[in-house]
Amino acid sequence: MKHHIIKMIIISFFVVLVSTMNLKFSQVPKSNNSSTVPHAIQTLFFNVTGSDLGRPAQLCSSPDDGSNGKKSIDDLNADGINGIDGINGNKDKYFSSLIPKSKENIWYKQQGFGPSAYFFDHLDPVMQKNITSEFMKIWESAKKIANPPADEFQEPYTLDKIIFHLSGSEPLSSSIPEQINQMKKIKKDFNSEVWVNSISVAQLFKIISTWGWSKPSDENFAKRLLDRFDFDGDGRLNPSEFILLSIINNAKILGEIECKTHCYNKIISDLIDPIFTYLDCNKDNFVSSENLWVGMQSLRRPTWAYSMYLCRMPTVLNNNFRTTSCNDFILKNFKEKDGFLNKQEFRIGMLLGYWDRHTDINKVYTDDSKNLKGVRWANNGWKDIACDTTIRMLPRNK
Repeated sequence: MKHHIIKMIIISFFVVLVSTMNLKFSQVPKSNNSSTVPHAIQTLFFNVTGSDLGRPAQLCSSPDDGSNGKKSIDDLNADGINGIDGINGNKDKYFSSLIPKSKENIWYKQQGFGPSAYFFDHLDPVMQKNITSEFMKIWESAKKIANPPADEFQEPYTLDKIIFHLSGSEPLSSSIPEQINQMKKIKKDFNSEVWVNSISVAQLFKIISTWGWSKPSDENFAKRLLDRFDFDGDGRLNPSEFILLSIINNAKILGEIECKTHCYNKIISDLIDPIFTYLDCNKDNFVSSENLWVGMQSLRRPTWAYSMYLCRMPTVLNNNFRTTSCNDFILKNFKEKDGFLNKQEFRIGMLLGYWDRHTDINKVYTDDSKNLKGVRWANNGWKDIACDTTIRMLPRNK
């Protein structure tokens, strides 16, 4: 009897001990609790919980170590992309001495159109409003910047100087409107409306100096920057040229603390970087077109209209039709590693896509009036026109 009582006491002790341990363990947060997931990722993707972020299994099925296909520093220099110039060693034709020069836009690759258009159509419900509003804010803020005093900075591309060097004689008048009329006669492609609505070298000098944007080391940095991005050669930066400068010139400091004003910091921290983090399943700082295609299906979109996943081919082997949209986005933006984007390239590629779709020489567009969605889609984004045409051309199985 005595032994039986001792045995019961021991058993009771272990029961209480185990119960206490279970209670303590139950109070420890589980590893898959959503509170461990960054808020920005939770708001952008469905079912994001735990350390794996709730990613689809196939997103992590083929991890890459980030080494294969990486370019050397010599390769990057040969491509003209190891730095902000991107001019491939032939800088002279991009910089002017006395008068501005028109030139090819070496950064333009139709980043927002072609097959990539469907990738950005898919992103639009989440990103379009935020990014285009930021473009508009940057442009409107730049336009409000007044020219610095002449003793602080002298404008190198005044109309009277350009007229003198083009015609060999002094302007007929000191009046700006009359000089504009004279310029139209001298330079047939001179667009006075664009010129009036554009940023001067003097304004750019003040913008770069006060906004904390990336600044070349030479004293003529404002003129050299404007020369680099003044593709129509009118001596000023129109909306498309200026927004492009804000992206390319600041590529290395976008989202960083040293870039003080209008550096896309919130866009990058709340939208672009969380998407990259979600897609970069093995954390090697690279994403592929496969990562994009698999991962973007989980994007928390308010509607499935204009989705690149709507088109499904009636074939057994592969019914995904718009995978080329992800391939095209990668191909237009990769530099460091063949077929992959690192985080900086992903950031720049996103911004350039929206720059291409929502700016031109006249304005920044915050709606769909420039991105040609109406050419690609019908029924308010529920019918992929090219896809529908392709399916109707396929032979029917009998």
